Amino acid sequence: MGKITEKVHAFNSFVRTIILLVIMGLLGGAGYWGYNKYVLPAMQVDRLTHELETLKADYERQSIQLQRVETALKLMKVDRRIANIKVLETGEVEASGEPFVKVEFVELGQDGKPVCEPRQFTLRGDEIYVNSLVVKFEDKYVEAAEELRGTSLCVFRSIYGDIDGPNGGHALDQTGIGQGSAYGKMGEMTEFEKKIWDDFWDVANDPERRDALGIRAIHGEAPYTRVRPGMTYRLELRSSGGVSLVAEKSKDE
Repeated sequence: MGKITEKVHAFNSFVRTIILLVIMGLLGGAGYWGYNKYVLPAMQVDRLTHELETLKADYERQSIQLQRVETALKLMKVDRRIANIKVLETGEVEASGEPFVKVEFVELGQDGKPVCEPRQFTLRGDEIYVNSLVVKFEDKYVEAAEELRGTSLCVFRSIYGDIDGPNGGHALDQTGIGQGSAYGKMGEMTEFEKKIWDDFWDVANDPERRDALGIRAIHGEAPYTRVRPGMTYRLELRSSGGVSLVAEKSKDE
């Protein structure tokens, strides 16, 4: 009987071991299945969500930066009409046969309206020149639309024909450099602008003073064109550049 009892206990122990191994195998398989079915996908979702949020944040930062760049470029390309030149008459002098052109010149404010009475000039030649002084500031100030240096400054000095030449020109700034109506942003001149206009040529020849004032370039300009009857020529000042002379049809033509 003792041997039989030992065999029964051994068999029972064996069966329990087998059952335990089966249960452990089932639990392990269920755990592996559950990990792959629920835990792993959840971890992947969290990772993808994090990556998506990172990409979204990067996109928003880049979008803001792009908007800043686009705004800066637009500001730098802003043109402001500062004067009109209307061709009143063209012809030739009977005695000499040399060409002449009669024009009307008027400076304009920021609203596009005249800031002074139109003036008429008879110029010798068929090409007209508009001599001006221009101050251009560093791009960073224009991009930021900085109050004092957010746009170029300009003052008209004279107008003349190609036969007249600079020495035969008609004065446009009658009150001294920078004191005319279209010296810059219109309105009363600031102390900052006075530092430039009151000492224009000294500033132009002093790199340290230019740098201190944030000036990129400071010099004279004289755009010119060969005129045609019935045309008006607008003078524009770019925020980051100089003066342009652009032809257009007269409104009363």
